[in-house]
Amino acid sequence: MGARTEIYRELKDLAKEGMTVVYFSSDLEELRELSYRIVTVFKGRVVNNLPVEETSMEQILADILRGTAPVEDAA
Repeated sequence: MGARTEIYRELKDLAKEGMTVVYFSSDLEELRELSYRIVTVFKGRVVNNLPVEETSMEQILADILRGTAPVEDAA
């Protein structure tokens, strides 16, 4: 088993045990694979904090590259 695979397994095990794991990466696919939630930040400001199932690669990129804020209902 490769070192990266072992680290991923360990991180997932810790999260399953209830530990909070903060993981930073520029590899968006890796983030989506390892995460239960994705928090995106632009210029020190949290842009989004969503369950991974509610995110898309396009939204994550927009958040981190342009600081796109979530669209709010006009109602």
